[in-house]
Amino acid sequence: MFSAFKRRAASASKSDTNVKGVSPRGSTSTVTSKTNENGLYGTPTPSNENNNNNSKQIRGRTFSGLSLTSSSSSTLTTSPLLNITRLQEKEELQTLNDRLAIIIDTVRRLEQENSKLKEIHHTIHQEHTVEISNMKSLYDRELESSKKLIDDIANEKALQDIENGKLKKTVYEINEQLQQKLENLDRLEVKMKKLEQESHELKHQNETLKMKHDETQTVRLQMVELDKKYKLLEKLLEDETLKRVNSENKCKTLEETIQFKESMYDTELNQVRQQRRTEHDRIDDSLKQEYDTRFFEELKSLRDETDQRIQEMRIDVEQTYQKKLIDLDTTQKRLYEQIQQYRQDLVDSRTRSDELMKERNDVQEKLKQFEERARDTDQRLQQQRERYEIILVERDQEIEKLKQQVQDMLVEYQALLDLKIGLDLEIGTYRKLLEAEEERLNISSLLKNSDSSTVMVNGNHHFENGDNVDQVATPQINPVNGSASQTAIMMNDGHVPRKRKRLANVNDNHLGEE
Repeated sequence: MFSAFKRRAASASKSDTNVKGVSPRGSTSTVTSKTNENGLYGTPTPSNENNNNNSKQIRGRTFSGLSLTSSSSSTLTTSPLLNITRLQEKEELQTLNDRLAIIIDTVRRLEQENSKLKEIHHTIHQEHTVEISNMKSLYDRELESSKKLIDDIANEKALQDIENGKLKKTVYEINEQLQQKLENLDRLEVKMKKLEQESHELKHQNETLKMKHDETQTVRLQMVELDKKYKLLEKLLEDETLKRVNSENKCKTLEETIQFKESMYDTELNQVRQQRRTEHDRIDDSLKQEYDTRFFEELKSLRDETDQRIQEMRIDVEQTYQKKLIDLDTTQKRLYEQIQQYRQDLVDSRTRSDELMKERNDVQEKLKQFEERARDTDQRLQQQRERYEIILVERDQEIEKLKQQVQDMLVEYQALLDLKIGLDLEIGTYRKLLEAEEERLNISSLLKNSDSSTVMVNGNHHFENGDNVDQVATPQINPVNGSASQTAIMMNDGHVPRKRKRLANVNDNHLGEE
């Protein structure tokens, strides 16, 4: 459009030089021009002198760049009216050229501003992309570190599960040992009635061990709860990663939409410019001579309209650009807040994992303490068991010694008893012999008064002479319980006629005769 204006202005400036024209016949002719209502010059007409000759030779010139030409080589004569028209045309051309220069200057200024705005937009876009790439790399690093942390925690969890399995096995073995020890204690309680007090103490210790076992059960429940909390933290971490991925996808979609709208706006601007150029060229080609006045009016209206549209488009572009900048700022702030929140969540998850590790260490320490206590109780029970076994062995040895002593005493007493019985029998026979000898020799006067008397021998045996019966009390010893009883031993003297001997127990109420 502006190139067409420049060409027309150049043709108009050239037409100012073609003031005089020479007729082919050598005669000079003056040219007059008519003014229209808008002050613009239309087609010039020659004077009356050469009206018929030069009517076809001189053609009118217009503001649109039509030069004043002639078909002959004759020179036109000048006139004051022509000079005035030339001056007016020069002034109008100057004003039009000034207006064109102002338009060109404004267009250049707008193009410069547009280029500056494009550069600013490009720099902002580059900064935004760099910042996004930096944030992406930083977030990727944080994600890698969190993945490593999760892997470490998973490995530690696996180790802890293995250790927990070992601890469960040890606790199960300890429980079995405790059950065995409880059975042993019950057996010892059945065997040792005299050690009831110590058995009560052992029962009390057993109750304490049961309480400790209950405490281990509570610790296991706490470990299960901690595992549940850990799984919840893993789920939260996965949700946070999904949110981050969604936010990154939204950012990418926003960038793509911005680029697409920018390209769309650029294409629309190019289309509008191309349409304007085609419209101007079409109007210039179709309305060169016939519709000059209409052309200028339409040109003015088109200029105003294009200026207005350019202004509106500029305002619209500025508004859209401001809106996009505001949207980008808001999205950037929102992303920054989300990233800060993700960082805070990561810090919280790390603190939670540290707390869980501390709790796990505390639980391990408690388990170690419980194991040490169980070992101490096992050692104490083992020591007490060994001591009780030693006491039982010593008691059994003492019982065996006492049994052996009783057995020896019984054997010795049996031998003495046999000896005593033999002596008593010999004394009885000797007495019978003496009595028979006294009766044979009639030496019984001293013994008549004591026919019904009883002679005591050794405090435990006596003889009754009235019945001619000897009674000897002999103690009988039970080798089982070590007690002695007195039994009656009956003795018959076969070589003494009508007389017999009898050994009776002293504890009998009466001594019978046969």
